[in-house]
Amino acid sequence: MEGESLFNDATGVVLFTIILEAVVSGNGLSAHHAVFEFVKVSFGGMILGSILGFIAFTILKRLNDHLLENALCLVLAYGAFWLGEVMHLSGVIATVMAGLLMGNFGKRLSMSKKTVETVETFFESIDFLINSLLFILIGLELREIPDNIGVNPWQLVPVAIVAMLVGRAAVAYTFYWTLNRVGTKRPKPWKHILFWGGLRGSIPIALLLHIPTGTGGELDQFRPALLVAGFGCVFFSLVIQGITMPALLKKLKIGTEEVAN
Repeated sequence: MEGESLFNDATGVVLFTIILEAVVSGNGLSAHHAVFEFVKVSFGGMILGSILGFIAFTILKRLNDHLLENALCLVLAYGAFWLGEVMHLSGVIATVMAGLLMGNFGKRLSMSKKTVETVETFFESIDFLINSLLFILIGLELREIPDNIGVNPWQLVPVAIVAMLVGRAAVAYTFYWTLNRVGTKRPKPWKHILFWGGLRGSIPIALLLHIPTGTGGELDQFRPALLVAGFGCVFFSLVIQGITMPALLKKLKIGTEEVAN
């Protein structure tokens, strides 16, 4: 599910960026142009991330200093993103691909046990700090939203949550059915976990904060409502879905005993 989450988040960032640029520029977005841009930035980012990950992997095999190796992983993570954005590719997907290569091959084949512990501890700490900062920022943003945002939040948030769940259900159950027709049969309860396990966190918050202000157009009008709806979805996802996930796993007998088809 972590791998699925990585590519889901990266794909969402790419789509959001393409749509946002079209709205900000005011030029509109045709289906042909949208598909071309999505394929270009996505596959370009994958190729770039793979190349950078391979280079870093080769360098790591020649090093034997856990601090230097940790620094190289940090440079790879942020360097892949920066270079991808400079080349008008997806910096997020470039970073994801580089990270997947390092996590699946670099960690096993080119890092000592001490290096692995150092890198994992460092990035876990960075992840915690950034997530905390993002939620602080969204809290500050929500404080600045005027009382009259043109829509009732108590009506907006439930609609946004339902739309989020319907979209997740359509994707999870459709792909589960498709994969079971063309590949290995998967236990039936897994599809419910794929649906309910689509938790939202820091990525939607970061994307909402990325919406520019002061454009004088529709973005200024709808930005407050989008912030409220987005925060409501993230809150529901982390609190309701997150808290009920252990009970659902227990109910479906996943992780406790072999699941029957």
